[in-house]
Amino acid sequence: MPVYIVYAAVDRLSPGVKEVVARAITDAHRDLTGTNSFLAQIRFQEHEAGDVFHGGVRSTSDSIFVHGLNRLGRAPDVKRRLTERIVRDVAMAVSMPTRDVWVYIDELPATQMAEYGHILPEPGKEAEWLDRLPAADRDYMEAFSARGRARS
Repeated sequence: MPVYIVYAAVDRLSPGVKEVVARAITDAHRDLTGTNSFLAQIRFQEHEAGDVFHGGVRSTSDSIFVHGLNRLGRAPDVKRRLTERIVRDVAMAVSMPTRDVWVYIDELPATQMAEYGHILPEPGKEAEWLDRLPAADRDYMEAFSARGRARS
């Protein structure tokens, strides 16, 4: 149910590192919110080196920016711990200092979000939501978890 967009310079992240980063963000979100892994979507967006500015000056760091879009309604402590963990785990996955990983998490009401063709439930109501979905849609989503476990 979350979408995380990871912004990095072109060719900064190899396909293998992207998988490690995607797994780290997915695991952090699942562990801290209880949301099923198959509901997390991680996207990568590349930009040209030199397209990042800090304080109006072209940045010399190779920073990574993670922008998360989540459902409104989580406790402030959960959001803080999630942000801290993503910073730590992405920095570790990419072998860079945490000061070069920026994470912003935005929230939207669940009624303004749709995934797999269905309006999302409020946080904590995922099980009931899944039970109400057509079996074909539920099976399709759950197949992502099976593939993720096979890679672990």
